[in-house]
Amino acid sequence: MKSKVLVTGGQGYLGICLTDFFQAASLSRRGGGDLLAADVSAYDTIIHCAAVIDKSGGQGTLCQRANLALAARIAGLAQPHQTVIYTSTKDVYGIHAERFQTVPETCPTAYQGQSPYAWSKRLGEDILLAAATQKGFRLGIFRLATVFAPATPDNPGGWVSKFAAQLRKGGELHLRWSGQQVRDILPVGELGRACQAFIASGRQFGLYNVGGGLKNSGTLKEFALMLAEIHRIPSALVQTRPDPVPGDQFRYISDLTRLRQELDWEPTFDLGGALAMV
Repeated sequence: MKSKVLVTGGQGYLGICLTDFFQAASLSRRGGGDLLAADVSAYDTIIHCAAVIDKSGGQGTLCQRANLALAARIAGLAQPHQTVIYTSTKDVYGIHAERFQTVPETCPTAYQGQSPYAWSKRLGEDILLAAATQKGFRLGIFRLATVFAPATPDNPGGWVSKFAAQLRKGGELHLRWSGQQVRDILPVGELGRACQAFIASGRQFGLYNVGGGLKNSGTLKEFALMLAEIHRIPSALVQTRPDPVPGDQFRYISDLTRLRQELDWEPTFDLGGALAMV
């Protein structure tokens, strides 16, 4: 029997793609839904993407209140027969990540200046883990690296799709930190496969860093130049400046060892082909 899947935040940047991947039901503020008043008991799997995202800290209080309330709501609603996948973020590691060539799930998350958004997601993990332990529902916590998708209406997306959009319209792209920040990237369809692998695994709990890994990593400048080449745009539009990005991780690459060992999952996408779609 086909699993019934609900994606919260299902009209957001990643949620809209995951909803399509699973042919899932969508619960989103944009669609008129209200998670704080919803009944989710009919679903086998809940993929919780709904969040307020503001890494600048300008809406820190809103991030914390909203994201913790949403995590607490899912924790309260989830039943023993259900699977919950919580989309967290690599940002929970903050500058601790820079100690590692590839970042394992054992990397510390103790506070070292992480944004209110990152901190709200980290606390949300604990709220859901406590509830899963007490109530018996299955829980997968996915700490996402740079997951990208084509922009959709009202969803310009993350830096990959924003870089592509800026270059396609012929505008200069100005990269701070001289474009030397290191990231690993992953198309959203691969995230769908990772969710599918956890659902099928039968594991009661899993904490995973989900990204493209070392094979699909590079500097922001390298990715920008790759996008320019793929879309046949002059590379001179890619400009750099030396000033840093306060509070940002300079280097982050996901260690995928646990995903391989526990879920038999690893990225299978063609990087150039995936970037051509944004």
